[in-house]
Amino acid sequence: MSLIYSDDKILRADVPGKVTKDCLFNVQDAKPLKIFSFANGAGLLAIINPADTNEVKGSFKVSDVNGLTGSTLVVYKHFTKTMQLIQREQEIPVTLKKFGSSYYNIVSVENGVAVIGLIDKLNAPKAVSDIESTSSQVSFLLYEGGDVLIYSTRHPKSVFVNDNLFIGSQFENKRLILHLKPENKSLEIKVLL
Repeated sequence: MSLIYSDDKILRADVPGKVTKDCLFNVQDAKPLKIFSFANGAGLLAIINPADTNEVKGSFKVSDVNGLTGSTLVVYKHFTKTMQLIQREQEIPVTLKKFGSSYYNIVSVENGVAVIGLIDKLNAPKAVSDIESTSSQVSFLLYEGGDVLIYSTRHPKSVFVNDNLFIGSQFENKRLILHLKPENKSLEIKVLL
């Protein structure tokens, strides 16, 4: 996983990482340390075990990412490539080994869709821009290709890339993955639902 495009352009978070309010003074306590930021309206959440203990257990909620909007959201866990639909105040349990970490992208669901982004990038939501979602379609721009993950409650009718019908997609368990060639640049994506 990377934070860099093929031309060395960096996918930076919109703001520096901040410690969540419940973790301000627990650096050596035997519980997870949570750090959040934002990218194009999505939440970024890193959870680490900096304590000198073999394992820590805790949890997080979307509301820990202070400033993130939405009541129904998708949480994408990078290291396991799993996705979960959650409500804002729902707790997600976390267990980390000594010096272990987890990293999440949190995206609000609008019109039954959440564009996660390029899943080979840690800052997946930063890879997509100009997202527009209606009840019948979602469109967005990509700087370069790769595997794009989209949560959708509906099976897509068709996908267009730069106004051409695209057939390199998979849809299963509300996960739409677009397999776009990484060497392709400046892509306009339109998914008809």
